[in-house]
Amino acid sequence: MKRKALGRGLSVLLADMPNEKKEQREIREISVDDIHFNQYQPRTFFDDDSLLELAESIQQHGILQPLLVRSHPEFSDRFQLIAGERRLRAAKIAEQKTIPCILLEAEEAQMLEIALIENIQRSDLNPVEEARAFKQLSDRFSLTQEEIAQRVGKSREAIANSLRLLNLPPSVLKSLENTEISIGHAKALLSIKDANQLEELANRVIREGLTVRQTEACAREETVSNPENSEKEFKEKDLHIRDLEFSIEETLQTKVNIKMKGKKKGIIEVHFYDFEHLEGLLRKWNVKLS
Repeated sequence: MKRKALGRGLSVLLADMPNEKKEQREIREISVDDIHFNQYQPRTFFDDDSLLELAESIQQHGILQPLLVRSHPEFSDRFQLIAGERRLRAAKIAEQKTIPCILLEAEEAQMLEIALIENIQRSDLNPVEEARAFKQLSDRFSLTQEEIAQRVGKSREAIANSLRLLNLPPSVLKSLENTEISIGHAKALLSIKDANQLEELANRVIREGLTVRQTEACAREETVSNPENSEKEFKEKDLHIRDLEFSIEETLQTKVNIKMKGKKKGIIEVHFYDFEHLEGLLRKWNVKLS
């Protein structure tokens, strides 16, 4: 499936910055010891084996894409990394003395925005890292979900769904970070209000290898302690109805449940998690509130 282009993209962000003079955009070699890490880096996990492979590549071919840095706000002879931490870490492993960089003028909000967009474009962030980055944009820089969506080229509903992941208990978030459960499992678990039940089902997903659909069936009935009932409900629901539920969920980016009342009638339940989410759903349906 073709990836959707980001709303602004790095090229647009860089064009917005004040240092437009050609000489300020030239690549310069900077000592790796003079570059401080970006405190707003959304990525928190760096695979050691992957870093070693990149370090070997750097030793053979050098660094093909320059890092983005800015002058350090506190130390005149130092620089602060904007984007490219993985390359910087690998360069240090490869014992490189200098590294190619482009010097930019960037405010703190732009530092996080650029780092976030670069990681999203590279598909480098796991779902939890991405959600925490969105929350940082919201909390530290007072951006609304709509503003975040515009900056990173996602829908407001996608931002809202991402932020809701942070409502999961720490142990479940860790499982999501470690890919023990998928984003689909996590979304299903969010419908369970009781934290103990939620963690119990998450552990069962890991232990028994439940599919997303099986997890949704368990969560729908909130019968983690007696999962046979939810399994029965899952198996008895018509396959066409289940597929229809998942298709609507993909379109609306929220949980949907279809309950048949006889052969032709039924009820569609569309879940929302806060009033902002509800307003987003209503906009999808062109429902205007007076």
